[in-house]
Amino acid sequence: MVVSLSSCLTSLLLVAGTIAPTAAYQHEPRSDPGLDAWRAANDRTASPQPCPESCQDIDSDSGDSSCFSSELENSAMSKDDVAAVCSTPNHDIVQTSVTIGEPADATGSGSSASLDDILSAGHQVQNHLSTKAPSCTENVLTFGYSQSAVVGLFAGAEVYQHGIHADILSRFLQDVEDKKTSSEVQIVQLCPSNGRGADYAVGIIVAPANDLDLVQETVRTWSDGRCVAGNFENYMTVSLRVPGQVQGSNSTISSSSPSSALSEAAHVWTKRRLAARATCKTTTVKPNDGCAAVATRCKISQADLQKFNPAKNFCTTLTFCSTMKAGQPVCCTHGKLPDITPKPNKDGSCFVYTIKAEDGCDFIAASHGLTKAKIEDLNKKTWGWNGCGKVLIKDAQICLSTGTPPFPVPGTKKPTSGTSDDWVKLNPCPLNVCCNIWGQCGTTDDFCVASKSATGAPGTSAIKNGCNIGISSCGRDIINGSAPAKTMRVAYYESWNSNRKCLHMDVDEIDTTQYTHIHFAFANVTSTFGIDISGAQDQFNRFKAMPNTVKKIISFGGWDFSTKPGTYNILREATKAANRATFQNNIVAFLKQHNLDGVDIDWEYPGAPDIPDIPAGDANAGKDYYDTLSALKTALGSSKSVSLAAPASYWYLKAFPIKEVGAKIDYIIYMTYDIHGQWDYNNKWTSPGCPTGNCLRSHVNITETKDALSMITKAGVPSNKVVVGVSSYGRSFKMAQAGCTGPMCQFTGTPRVSNAAKGRCTDTSGYISNAEIEDILLFGKVNKQWTDAGSDILVYNDTEWVAYMNDTTKTARATLYASYNFAGTSDWAVDLQEYVDDSEEDEGPDDNFVAVINDNYYAKCDTNYTSLDQLTDNKGSIPYYCMDQYIVDVEIQILTDALAKYKDLVSSGYDDKFKIYEEYTTELVPTQINAFMGNGHADDFFKCEETSHSTCCSSCEVVACSSVCDHSPDCKDGLLSNHAITCPTVYKDGPDNVDWLNTQVPNTTYTLNDSDGFYKAINDNYGIEKDWIEFGDVDIKLTEGCQFKEDIRECQREHDDWFWNYPQAASDIKVFNPKDVIGQSFDKSQDLLANLRILRAIGSLDSQLDMADVADAASLPALTMALAVASMEKVVKEADDIKKQEREEMIANFIGAILFFIPFVGEAVDSSMVAIRSALEMAEAAGEAGLLAYSIVQDPSNAFMAVFSTLAGAGMSRSAWSKAANERRGMKEDDIGKLGSIKDDLAKIDNVRGGMCRF
Repeated sequence: MVVSLSSCLTSLLLVAGTIAPTAAYQHEPRSDPGLDAWRAANDRTASPQPCPESCQDIDSDSGDSSCFSSELENSAMSKDDVAAVCSTPNHDIVQTSVTIGEPADATGSGSSASLDDILSAGHQVQNHLSTKAPSCTENVLTFGYSQSAVVGLFAGAEVYQHGIHADILSRFLQDVEDKKTSSEVQIVQLCPSNGRGADYAVGIIVAPANDLDLVQETVRTWSDGRCVAGNFENYMTVSLRVPGQVQGSNSTISSSSPSSALSEAAHVWTKRRLAARATCKTTTVKPNDGCAAVATRCKISQADLQKFNPAKNFCTTLTFCSTMKAGQPVCCTHGKLPDITPKPNKDGSCFVYTIKAEDGCDFIAASHGLTKAKIEDLNKKTWGWNGCGKVLIKDAQICLSTGTPPFPVPGTKKPTSGTSDDWVKLNPCPLNVCCNIWGQCGTTDDFCVASKSATGAPGTSAIKNGCNIGISSCGRDIINGSAPAKTMRVAYYESWNSNRKCLHMDVDEIDTTQYTHIHFAFANVTSTFGIDISGAQDQFNRFKAMPNTVKKIISFGGWDFSTKPGTYNILREATKAANRATFQNNIVAFLKQHNLDGVDIDWEYPGAPDIPDIPAGDANAGKDYYDTLSALKTALGSSKSVSLAAPASYWYLKAFPIKEVGAKIDYIIYMTYDIHGQWDYNNKWTSPGCPTGNCLRSHVNITETKDALSMITKAGVPSNKVVVGVSSYGRSFKMAQAGCTGPMCQFTGTPRVSNAAKGRCTDTSGYISNAEIEDILLFGKVNKQWTDAGSDILVYNDTEWVAYMNDTTKTARATLYASYNFAGTSDWAVDLQEYVDDSEEDEGPDDNFVAVINDNYYAKCDTNYTSLDQLTDNKGSIPYYCMDQYIVDVEIQILTDALAKYKDLVSSGYDDKFKIYEEYTTELVPTQINAFMGNGHADDFFKCEETSHSTCCSSCEVVACSSVCDHSPDCKDGLLSNHAITCPTVYKDGPDNVDWLNTQVPNTTYTLNDSDGFYKAINDNYGIEKDWIEFGDVDIKLTEGCQFKEDIRECQREHDDWFWNYPQAASDIKVFNPKDVIGQSFDKSQDLLANLRILRAIGSLDSQLDMADVADAASLPALTMALAVASMEKVVKEADDIKKQEREEMIANFIGAILFFIPFVGEAVDSSMVAIRSALEMAEAAGEAGLLAYSIVQDPSNAFMAVFSTLAGAGMSRSAWSKAANERRGMKEDDIGKLGSIKDDLAKIDNVRGGMCRF
């Protein structure tokens, strides 16, 4: 089978011409080879077309994808009255059915695809086919992919030319749009019939993206002329043009004329006049051809076809040729088949074959005199060869003889040495990032994980999670260079900070003992490329006067200067050849005039194509920038430094010839911050696993920071030239849901509007200084503070989320970067770190100032709340320091109410409820036994034999008798005989659900072979205990006539159909009574409630008692007791005719209640757990929730049980309650989900307090 690739993807594929030719770039005279390679890599990835997403939702910077042109023509629709495009013998029009359904025994991933993604992938296929002209000789295969969905389509040449595939696909996509289809694997197919083969077939399969292999194999099935088996139903009817058959006198297909000329498909291998043993004229077998079809194409009879091809078993059936394979030549005349085995070329290269649509190894082998095994052997060193077991790529080139394999890259000069294993090093990605087998570039696992394919051929990789992964420049390691001569500590200073409301700092207030370099940001560049510092003259004067113990560097550029409509073009023009010398001379003069130590340029970003509100950058800007920096460094020499600020994004950094820049200048400030921000909103590429883009992610997370460091060092910049960025600000977001934790929590706003709270000084939504964050931590309403992925995270005011780096984190980062021999760290920005109160020194204190006293700042926590819903409704007005106290109040109330009901249950209502439970349990036992015996597995434990009276065939009086009678010559009517049978399943629903008039029941004797296995299986799966079973005989089906006999019972035993020695419900079933569990748990829960009340009363007096610990520790006992009592209350007396399902629900409620009493008792009830599990199994579907909870309660080491165990001996101990609280916080989400409604109430607690710290 062959994948049809778009022209864009084909240009990227290393298989048939990877990443576009380097010849597109004309070398300048005496050009730098390094710059040439950088330019070539960028040219190869400069204009990617729109593309389906990659296997992961990953950063858009990670890859250039391909694929479909948007200039489409209308797809041809089928018309019966329009002549065929191709000359064919299809003269008859027949109506045939298209079916829809699911494949049989599909071993898919079990996932599903969204209908929107199915539509997207389907329209890709539809649009691609609308541009493809019909072929008279080739069938069509194509695939579409969109996020969660993949679509495959096959159309035979004979149906494709009439547009039948388009009708079927259009109808199917309309049904998808109308939501009439499934989101799982689904197939629509027009099956070939009457020996017509794959030319007359259409197939469409949609499936989740993880099931790509299934889609490929299904399309292969249609390509081979076969039909997919499964559960199908009629979908639509189409008109199909088929050949009219001409019958010869011997009733086999023959030519309509005596001419010996062959049909168009028959190939003339030799001249027409041949001797009998000369080379014959041939035709080629098509997929699923029958002998009749081949004979028709040869225009000879089937008898002649067999005569001309005397091979063993040739045409042994009328329908299929058992020895023929698609692509194989067969003789249409006398003579022998030609030798068609390909030979190597004279230059030592192999015979090259280009894969065509619908090719498979069987077809290629048969049509070239080879075998599949031989093709595999010949292509062990062929670039991109994935083997015959995989999809063959259309237009890929393979070897069909010995010799050197074909070179895969058009336009690239073939190396004069080495082997095909070395070709992977040609045409690298920009920045030397990873390259996958599709020629796409990126930095994530989709590109960077190398894995050998089954063939081991160069240019191939194993498939992982549906992705073909890395083959070139693989790996994400940071390249560790030599150690720097001295570690740098760079501080950026924002010279405009006095424009803020507060948080002002003079440049000379920087602690110079903490830094080696100060970058003064920013001086402006004028439209005539002069240097202008007038906007910060006072601070610049202070800067110049600072001691020489620190390097003083002037910085130009910055985000605003580089991107604002009034200034964006200045650096673009300043670096061009015509203006470069002027700009360079002005910088050199400025440095010398003011005795500065160096220059830093922060152009954001040369060549950028997508910065809002300004034109796209020039592709040559990176080269202009390099030339400017290089000339500047030459002019300044070693006495003064030259540096630049580089982005940590592949998308922007690839426009820099960064390796060459790094070799010329002194150091690079690497901006490893702002990895995420408000701009991520609605961008499906920026955050892995977050298709909407607006997931809460840290802008300085260590995972993506390390990826960025790997990228720049792999690009060729020595680590000792890279100064890694740290931040003194946070990126903040407005949370979409208070209390949400985890990587999928979302923020609100738009890509350019943040709803986050503004800092009081920075006054910018989405951007907040470390000084302001420290204010919030000291004086604000802090909901949660933690560290994740090497970044500090803070949630305050319920829905304000900010990621930042405190001093401890920055120190840890500096240590980490030093271990890789990076040059040091650069902090943006030193004036954001803390308040230095410079404005107060200028103005002095106000003698008349009177502090405002807020009487409600620490309001009393004396409101009465009795339910979690009340807390939820009022959480906005509850002081944060009161919330945990109020949660404890509610937990006390929940536990008090539950125990009041509990007391009544224990003292007066329990025996009645148990009686109901016991009665229902006993009544369900025979039902469960019959269900087990009828589930098809009784043969695992029993031997079944049928006893029947023999009927001799000589006595048969009706036709049906002949199929079951005894043919033996010594047969005697009426004799009893025994023979082994499969144990019957007819009785699985008992006697009430069997149609006895139309059901055959064998007279069966059951012999128990595996006693232990039987009792274990029926207990584990159906809840039936061994003591509840006894064996006896069951009269299954009555025989007419015994009512007239003198001894009716004896007649029934002789003539009815019985199950002998069949398991039945015992006459005396003893049902487990958990009353002791109820009693013990009541006493212990009373003690817990008393302790909880005392702790609440003394909580405000004990400064070392954390009320949050009390709230979290008590939450599980309170909610568990409430659920247990609520479940027991559901057990009520019902009418005698209660349905089976309702009885099962009653059993589940009773046992579910008992199950949640057990944690209060502990290990003392271990012996009861077996009986409880059996009862839950008996309750079938109703007991499934209970079985989930059982898996938690039965494990003493589980965090849930650990809470109860700790509290059992806690008393008033603060440490014990704290331990229990941490055990509650440490519960896994999966375990919490097994606790039924307890999960929802725990979520309410988390919600009202804005989340819970987890350890």
